[in-house]
Amino acid sequence: MDDKWRRRYDALASNRDDNADAVRRLSRKCSRAEEEARDKEGQEEMRRRRREEELVAQVQGLTLERTELKKQLEGQPDALLTDADLDGKAKALAEKERAHKRREDALEALQCNVALRTYEVEEYGRQKQKEAEERLTKAQRASEDAREREMQVGAREAALFKEEADQKEREESIREREESLREREGLLRTRAEELASEVENAESRLRERESAVERYESELEAHRSRVEGELTQSKERVERTLREKLEEIKKRKEEANKDIMRRKKAFRSEVVERTLREKLEEIKK
Repeated sequence: MDDKWRRRYDALASNRDDNADAVRRLSRKCSRAEEEARDKEGQEEMRRRRREEELVAQVQGLTLERTELKKQLEGQPDALLTDADLDGKAKALAEKERAHKRREDALEALQCNVALRTYEVEEYGRQKQKEAEERLTKAQRASEDAREREMQVGAREAALFKEEADQKEREESIREREESLREREGLLRTRAEELASEVENAESRLRERESAVERYESELEAHRSRVEGELTQSKERVERTLREKLEEIKKRKEEANKDIMRRKKAFRSEVVERTLREKLEEIKK
């Protein structure tokens, strides 16, 4: 009996040692599995963090792109779907603004030229009128001088018979001068009429130019209103497109976070299940 129980005790002790060794091996395997699980979990966490950083960088890049687009599109072109189209539209609007500025400069130069031409015509008319008045005054003075000389000749006629012929010649000369003055006066009147006609024509042309300028200003105002309306609609469409893109990015980020959490949970459950399976297999062995 004693030998039997001793053998059984020895067998149990041997089994106990074997079981202890198995437990130690299983414990070491569990420790290694836990370390591997922690390493994998750390690697997965690092990958998740890198993915989150990439998503944040993408969101920041899109936000910066949106800010730059807003800066470029403030008071500018229609909202389009590509950067190339936006750049082209911005260049086209800038060219329109430059053309508009050139038209305004041309209009201002035209107004200056019209004002200068009007002043020149008025100054020319005043100058010619002044010259005509001076010539008429000279003619009147010459006529008065001639009459005075005639009176002097009449007073001296009895005493100065010799000068009668000279007086007649002077009278003839005076008559010729008077005729010349009358002819000049007629020419002056004709010239004055021509100047008046030219002034009237210039005023008519000036009125036509003023009406053309008014029409151009009305067309320019209509064009400006139309461009401002188009720019307002463009700005609204761009802002609406950017809001939709931001909403889409937010949704993608949320879906990515949810996917990361699902994968993390699935990985943890898989590691735990595999570890338990290995432990059970070791125990069974």
